Amino acid sequence: MNNGSPITWRISKWPGSPHRSVELVDLEVTDEGMWGAIRIGTAVDDVTGKMTQFPCDAVVFFPTNQWWAAIWLTGMPMDLHVDISTPARRHNDDVVMIDLDLDVVSVDGNVRILDRDEFEENSARWNYPAHVVTNAEAAVRYVELAITDQKFPFDGSHPAVAARFLG
Repeated sequence: MNNGSPITWRISKWPGSPHRSVELVDLEVTDEGMWGAIRIGTAVDDVTGKMTQFPCDAVVFFPTNQWWAAIWLTGMPMDLHVDISTPARRHNDDVVMIDLDLDVVSVDGNVRILDRDEFEENSARWNYPAHVVTNAEAAVRYVELAITDQKFPFDGSHPAVAARFLG
């Protein structure tokens, strides 16, 4: 656990411009990655102005050295949102990553890939390095199969984390 220091999840867009940040309730580090949670109504610093408060309670998982981060949204039609991103890194009291536009979501149990057009446009515009494109595409394929096959952490592990962090 985190010992009470505030932890902020900071998301940038390529090549590192600020995009969004939100405070996590706590952070637990395991061999597989880092678990965190967000409370409904938590202030969101969003440069787009789309979100000012987090709309629900949520559990977040940042896998170790993987190109994605998963967020389970309580009581929302889109119950799972996976950002394809650079691997999340802990830096002091922050968890930082660069969002690579692609998303894998589950809506009422149906898995979909979103924002492929945005990924392709930004990849060309910002000249994403080849290894970034390769890792992002591999992450989409991995996450889509892991959700469908209910592999960790998409195996129902998140409710126990929610119970610990959100009560």
